[in-house]
Amino acid sequence: MSQLGEAISIARELLDNRPAYFSRGALNSEGRKAVARLLRILAQRSPIHYRRLKRLYPEASEDRWAEALAELVEELSSIGEA
Repeated sequence: MSQLGEAISIARELLDNRPAYFSRGALNSEGRKAVARLLRILAQRSPIHYRRLKRLYPEASEDRWAEALAELVEELSSIGEA
């Protein structure tokens, strides 16, 4: 799997399994680990997306994360198709 494919997979997992990664409206420890992996990939492969998500980390609300991750999946998926 390519690194962008892995990034998409991590973002989808965060979105699809929100109760496992968010507690009381914010990232929990497992969510922080997953986002850290995602940020490491994006720092190398997509600096624009890295900067966008890094601004949210770690204190943004669950809703802001959900919105940003959904946009990330959409944009990275279109990059992969190009």
